[in-house]
Amino acid sequence: MNRITWGANKGQYEVANSVTVRMRDTGKVGAAIAAVTDAGANIVSGPDLSVADPEKANLTGYGNAYKTARAKADAYAAAAGLHIVRVLSIRDGGTGGELPQAGDMTAMPVAPPPVVAMQSAAPPVMAGTNNGVVAARVDFALAPK
Repeated sequence: MNRITWGANKGQYEVANSVTVRMRDTGKVGAAIAAVTDAGANIVSGPDLSVADPEKANLTGYGNAYKTARAKADAYAAAAGLHIVRVLSIRDGGTGGELPQAGDMTAMPVAPPPVVAMQSAAPPVMAGTNNGVVAARVDFALAPK
């Protein structure tokens, strides 16, 4: 609770509270937003759509990153008259190093309709997709064909 020390409400008190809700069913998010606004919330931030376990989501990408590195190495080796003998090392190249900007994401929440005196329907929230980047650095031993 804070006492207001300026403006038209000087001398009055204000109370702020913050609640974070995690939901897996995007079909219920609009109803949750409607419920909190119906209960009196006048500042609602979000929804923020994200992947619950990004490492788990990236697991299939690691195999694909290796296969891509191997295909490129095979092409370079063939062009040089060589072939791959064995793998020397495999290192995680990271996950790209930067997060996509909000304008680049395809999983964007739909803005709720304008607030009116009595809003009976829940605002629509649509699921989207997230893009993940996985990189692998692979060193190969080469030998003449």
